[in-house]
Amino acid sequence: MNPHPRAEARPNPRHAAILGAVLLAVGVIVLWHLAGLVTQGGGRFAQGDWLINFASGVVRRGAGGEALLWLSDTTGLGPLALVGAIQAGLIMLTLSAIFRAALVSGLPDRLLLLLVSPLFVAFWAIDPDGAFRKELLGYIAFLPLLARGPTAAGPLIAGLTVPLFLVAVTAHEGNVFLMPALIVALWLRLREQVSRRLLTAITVALVAVTLGGLLFAVAYPFVPDNAAMCAALTARGVSPDICGGAIDWMGITPQETRHRLQSLAAGRDRMAGLLTFVVLLLPVGLAYRHAPNPGRTAAVGALLFAGFMPLYLLAADWGRWMSMFVFGMTFITLILARNPQCGWLHRPVRPMVFVPILLMSGFLGVAHDSGAPIRGLLPTLAENVLAKGLGGHTP
Repeated sequence: MNPHPRAEARPNPRHAAILGAVLLAVGVIVLWHLAGLVTQGGGRFAQGDWLINFASGVVRRGAGGEALLWLSDTTGLGPLALVGAIQAGLIMLTLSAIFRAALVSGLPDRLLLLLVSPLFVAFWAIDPDGAFRKELLGYIAFLPLLARGPTAAGPLIAGLTVPLFLVAVTAHEGNVFLMPALIVALWLRLREQVSRRLLTAITVALVAVTLGGLLFAVAYPFVPDNAAMCAALTARGVSPDICGGAIDWMGITPQETRHRLQSLAAGRDRMAGLLTFVVLLLPVGLAYRHAPNPGRTAAVGALLFAGFMPLYLLAADWGRWMSMFVFGMTFITLILARNPQCGWLHRPVRPMVFVPILLMSGFLGVAHDSGAPIRGLLPTLAENVLAKGLGGHTP
């Protein structure tokens, strides 16, 4: 398979306009919500998870918070403002990288339907409580693979994935479930540009990072008392309210965590979430409908999907896990769409199929926690911009 970009591919102007409008809407809504959160003291999970630290003892996710507190002390920038600035930068970087990669691909019908999916970047705007989470760091590890570059840059691109993924896994153990998709993307993008030996070494390193992250999370799941962790933040001017979410969860035992998760799951309509997920996976199936070796393609897709199954048992935000799977699949599809041998991805979709799926993507959304159906990007945009105006939006 030749991974070199389709240099002559011209983006469909209509598709480019649609994608540009979606990304712009997502950026405006999400960044406005982020500004509101930061000015109002921060979200208990949206920013609180980033500020978990070692003040109460070594604990999973704490290394990232320690680094942020050190950076805050060094620069004089408050921890909350620093986290907000980093989150804004990561969001803008991700949106711009996706848009550039999509334009290079030629933006075929099948790819566009994935890019505007309510489970891709629109997910952040539809339910902003699911945005600004640490899977952002996991997505950043894919971005070098989306970049255009000469063959000579292949080893550098491959090498960047390891430290970026290490940062992601160190910050949040949930990012380990992106590892299979990242490895698939790595091989599809670089198998003709770098040696098999180097790709194998990078793959082994990514697996090692994954195992190390899981082992650390298992070894240090909680701290007996998170008061010092919270005090480290309030001493730097952060509101104590931020300690009531992710930081609070760091102070409970695994047994109590399981009890809380069971209580959350008991009150959810699992069937509604499952049916919504199945419907929103239609663009994935449509994208790969004409792929060669359908058995192998289905097996790889099933493997990537199965990799996220433990999250539904171990954590509560089912909508986020749905979104992470679609993010991985969409990044892989972005890479394949630039491959001259993947003409099957550029086959047009009949309007009677394309238009209904596009409209569905605009009006249907998913809750970040329960995975239940909620209003989509277009109603969200109307609510935040047309009905109230940005000045009237309260996160």
